Amino acid sequence: MNELRIDLGEEFAPVLGARDTVDYIDQKTGEAVHVILDFKGVEFISRSFAHRLWLYVHNSKKQIELVDMSPSVKKMWKLIARQFHTGKTGSKEKIKIKEVIKMAEGV
Repeated sequence: MNELRIDLGEEFAPVLGARDTVDYIDQKTGEAVHVILDFKGVEFISRSFAHRLWLYVHNSKKQIELVDMSPSVKKMWKLIARQFHTGKTGSKEKIKIKEVIKMAEGV
């Protein structure tokens, strides 16, 4: 399996705020089938970054794993998960909240 690990804290910054960063991550993954996004060193993600990352993770054909999220990053990820679950994101996609909370708690 073609695997790629991206250390987001080292590669970018301790604060991830721009939606475009997710587009760059997607380009960087190239042909990788399994992508590990390591949040070590990331202290905060903005709502817009989390929203775009959510769409990327759930629409990608790649297996994307999120690891080593700080409590504040997990909190934002869970907020976005709840918004997708309730349909308050402007997206028509609804997800099962239990799946997302389990995903965030596993990182």
